Amino acid sequence: MDIAKMEEICSATCFKFINNEIVYPSNKKNMSYMIIYPTDGYYLKKEQYIPIFETIRKYQNNCYFLSTIEFEDSFTRTDNAIDLGYIHKTYYDFNYDDYNSLEILFENAFYDFDKRWGISIFQDFFALIYGENKIIKEIRLNYSNVNDLRRFEKFINSALITNRQFKNILSILLSNSK
Repeated sequence: MDIAKMEEICSATCFKFINNEIVYPSNKKNMSYMIIYPTDGYYLKKEQYIPIFETIRKYQNNCYFLSTIEFEDSFTRTDNAIDLGYIHKTYYDFNYDDYNSLEILFENAFYDFDKRWGISIFQDFFALIYGENKIIKEIRLNYSNVNDLRRFEKFINSALITNRQFKNILSILLSNSK
């Protein structure tokens, strides 16, 4: 698939942090999100991945993608991008072991060709799942993130986050996800 098309799809359904600013997904009609915390670095844990992707599989009509999203040039860089660890891959299956064996070095996102859902995974050990309301509702039935939200709130209020602007962004995300 063309990288420009992948960027357009990703921008519709994935959160990004660029230069300490949050970039919200552009597709906002009948969409909501949920917070997953903690992740295993740049990866979802198996107990997160399996129920989330089992739900998503029901709504998957086409392929889905995995891309690096950490940098402004994540979709436009051409010089040594792959050698530097940038990823832009197409997938047709939701196998956890294949996912876990990937070398993921940066913030990344899974997103759906049909722009129905996206999962952004950040270096601060959290993920944001964004999608159609019915998909998010069903994911919550299969993966309760109540404890994740409690732990995320403790993380936000801890001394680990020293950037006040980032702390405020996370607080807003938390308050709007309950």
